[in-house]
Amino acid sequence: MAAAAAAGPPKPRRFLGGKGPGTSLDVGSCSGTFVPPTDAVQAAVTALHALEDEQRAACIEAAVLMAREPGAAEAATAVLSRSCTGAAAMDQAITAAVGMLAVVREAVKRRTPFSMLEATLEAVNVPSAAASAFGRLVARDAAAIEAAAAADSPALPSLGGLRWRVDVQIASSSAVRVLRPSVMLELTLSDGSISTFAASVEQFSALRHGVAKTLKGVIEDEGHFVMRLTADMERAAQRRQGK
Repeated sequence: MAAAAAAGPPKPRRFLGGKGPGTSLDVGSCSGTFVPPTDAVQAAVTALHALEDEQRAACIEAAVLMAREPGAAEAATAVLSRSCTGAAAMDQAITAAVGMLAVVREAVKRRTPFSMLEATLEAVNVPSAAASAFGRLVARDAAAIEAAAAADSPALPSLGGLRWRVDVQIASSSAVRVLRPSVMLELTLSDGSISTFAASVEQFSALRHGVAKTLKGVIEDEGHFVMRLTADMERAAQRRQGK
């Protein structure tokens, strides 16, 4: 007993990913949901069932903190260490927090409404109280979580500006190109780079056709009943939260 006292409390472990023990997650129930049936998520479900209520709350707080501030590993570890004093409990808490963080990131990646989070987690055997608390915290910090995910994701620069003009060449060593119009396009991207190129009338017509076809596809997708249903569910959830 004296030796145990001399050893002191276990050293807090860092908030890092890892695989946990077996799982009570019903993997088949993940079909059609945004919950990824990965080792981390499966282990998180088992860990949440093994932890006490206070420790589950700490896991949820740490996961949401990491989703909101990806660089806050030390702060997340401190949150867990306040309620998890033993090494085994700390390991389970880290496993649970990592799995819940994976769920949030997957939801953002698939653009899933956060209003569906609670019901989906309960469907894959996450304790009801933990799923409810997690859904509330994520909904509260939704804007910050989405902003952090966007900043942390690699993305190509977007179109910032467009200038164009029509040129007609009146003299050339090639008689074929004389008096044939061409469209000069100057694209300014969001990263500040500028790209200039010329297109023949035929090429410009093909570009216009491609853009129009893509826009038509986007409009048709937005009118799909699944997209309308998702939008209606999101609006209903926002109205409930407003009340």
